Order: sequence, then structure tokens, then C-alpha cells
Amino acid sequence: MSFPNFLTRYLQHEGVEEKPEFDHTIDQLIRQTDITNLRLKGEGGTLTGAERNARDDSFMAYLYGMMDLQLRIGSRPATSEERTDLEQQYPLNAHAQQLVGVGEGYRLPADEDVNTPEHSEAEPMQSDGEGDGDDGEDEHDVEWRASEDDDAA
Repeated sequence: MSFPNFLTRYLQHEGVEEKPEFDHTIDQLIRQTDITNLRLKGEGGTLTGAERNARDDSFMAYLYGMMDLQLRIGSRPATSEERTDLEQQYPLNAHAQQLVGVGEGYRLPADEDVNTPEHSEAEPMQSDGEGDGDDGEDEHDVEWRASEDDDAA
């Protein structure tokens, strides 16, 4: 079933009146058009091979990034089949992989890593199990135990 027939049937099922004066069809292109080679009127000189490759890499990296984002936004983690399909649909060369951040040996510069918390060297971050060398009980532990003893009595 083609899309216009599906839409028409749906609207008829929902009881929407058909208004023939608004009937408009869009002519379909007979030939496919390569959008990467279109020239606009008044456009300057042509791109060199390196510029064209860089533009194509950037475009593919953008598409890959959008599809990757769509996979990550879902309510579940992406499966390995979905990742494989993504890599097959949007094949990236080394430059595009570097743009996206999935290339071999790719590392984010330290100043751009927003997930790294910045702490003062004078106050290093300590986990719950680590302390300042004092293995004794903290004040709140003593108070808690005292309140439990009072409740039990």
C-alpha cells in the first residue's frame, strides 16, 4: 500500500471530511540527484579534491554522529547488530572517524574532557572507605549507635 493511500484510508477511518479543492500532488523526480555535486548560481570557484574530501568526511561524520546519538537516546543500550548496521550504513574513513571520535588511537584532549572533575591538589578526592588515617569511629556513628541503644532500652 503506498503512502497516499494509507493516509487517505486513515483519515477516512477517523471521519475526516475530504476536501477536493485542497487536493495537491507533488511531482516526483524521475532521476536521482547527487546532492554532493550540486552547484549554486553565483557560487565561487570549484572545490579542490582535498576540500571536497574534507567536506564529504565532515558530512558523513555528521550523519554517523546523528545516528549514533539516536541509538544512545533510546530507552535501552544499542545492540551489537545495531552498531554493525550503523557502521555499514555510514562507512567512515580515518579522517571522518577522527572527527567523530571513534578512530583508532583517538583520545580527547584533557582540556576538552568535560567529564573529568577538577579538584584542588591540596584536597584530593577520597572514597567512602578512605580516610585521613584515623580508623576510629566518626562522631555520627557514635551518635547513631547511642540512639539505637536508647531505642532498644
